[in-house]
Amino acid sequence: MLPVVSLFDNVARRFKPVLNNVPLCFEDMDINHGLVLYETNLPPIGGLTKLPLVIESLGDRAIIFLNNVKLGIMSRSNSNTTMEISVIGNNQKLSILVENQGRINDKRFLVDRKGILSNVTLGKHILGPWVMTGYPLNETSWLETQKIQPNVKPPAFYKGVFVVPQDNKHPKPLDTFLDTSGWSKGVAFINGINIGRYWPAVGPQITLYVPAPYLVLGLNTIVMVELEGSSEDLTVKLVDKHRLDW
Repeated sequence: MLPVVSLFDNVARRFKPVLNNVPLCFEDMDINHGLVLYETNLPPIGGLTKLPLVIESLGDRAIIFLNNVKLGIMSRSNSNTTMEISVIGNNQKLSILVENQGRINDKRFLVDRKGILSNVTLGKHILGPWVMTGYPLNETSWLETQKIQPNVKPPAFYKGVFVVPQDNKHPKPLDTFLDTSGWSKGVAFINGINIGRYWPAVGPQITLYVPAPYLVLGLNTIVMVELEGSSEDLTVKLVDKHRLDW
């Protein structure tokens, strides 16, 4: 697997950004799934200052970046809505990558908005305006024209290839499983088909099922949208058995 493009790169922004004074939820932007990147410039702060960053209402999980450097994670499931960040000087860009982690089939959560659902504050400052970019993660064909960028770090798109051979015993592709061990969190595609999310550190599912009809004899492609950290050797394996770590 090789890094192709960062989510922060303009070429990865497949949909027109939305500009608004306050953060909008996914639904207000007609985005039903995937990710939204919220970006704003911080107000002039002065010298080195530590201030609490607060997102009172969030659906569901956010990775916080300052000038494209990861600071930490906020998550609705962990009820953490505050993070202390160090701000140095002016012209600082805050980026918040929010993931829709799915919806709950329970009447208590019939209204389950996704995204940033409140103002975002830094100390006494209400932040804005916001530029919001959606990543539905529903197709990857545009990556075919992108060149490898060795220095790109997550969140980023990674691409690899593998060969399905033909022999007398197996004239057609067989079912297989994509082993995501060593990767952190993201979404995987085989030949442009979304085969699911992976999060091996949480589990229990370590492998993703790849049905035989998704494969072709000869060259096949894998794309991984890695949000937090790639494996050290940038490899994945295709295995013949499902792996669950209970």
